[in-house]
Amino acid sequence: MWSRFIVKANLLSDDQLLPVIDEADQLRRIIGKSIVTANANSPTRKKP
Repeated sequence: MWSRFIVKANLLSDDQLLPVIDEADQLRRIIGKSIVTANANSPTRKKP
């Protein structure tokens, strides 16, 4: 994972990296939910 490389390369410490990983996870979840919502509201989606 890219975060291990950052720590091994001494670019950031674990303590500095944790908030970055948390933010990335939150963004991933937001984008994922947005995709699900967009697909559900798509006019080309076949409704039962």
